[in-house]
Amino acid sequence: MFRFVLTFAGCMAIYYVLSSLSLFHARVFPAFLKGNAIVAARVLEGVGQGPVEANGSAVCSQRFSVEVARGCDAIEPIALLVSAILASPMSIRARLAGMAAGALCLMAMNLMRIVTLFLFGVYWPAAFHVMHVDVWQVIFILLAVAIWLAWAWWALGRESVARARVQHA
Repeated sequence: MFRFVLTFAGCMAIYYVLSSLSLFHARVFPAFLKGNAIVAARVLEGVGQGPVEANGSAVCSQRFSVEVARGCDAIEPIALLVSAILASPMSIRARLAGMAAGALCLMAMNLMRIVTLFLFGVYWPAAFHVMHVDVWQVIFILLAVAIWLAWAWWALGRESVARARVQHA
């Protein structure tokens, strides 16, 4: 348990150091936020929200605009999940699979978050703040924990099967 906590804390410390570098603030985060806005705008157009465009990291239409800001990008929940997976005593293959699948799942959920927040802004503006701060924040925390637990359950099963094969060979 101590090894897990120490590794997890070390990974998160590395994330926070890297994310505080000017390179990340000047290049990485703006590009990532802009990418989120572009994809969200295309999805919103695809579901009939009629011309929607990305303007930098903002998703804009004539009816509503939302800025995809740092902290609303799923990067920190991904860092938490990756740190928890790296700290877990599983095979490297299981960890790589968990990190890739978990990060993709959190990025997809963040896209859904941006799209639904935009739709709340258009159709129920009074609920926008509550959905943004109270509902989606909790959902993201619970989702990151659920993904880690599901991965650990899956990885433990794989490790058990692999050990059983070795014992029977």
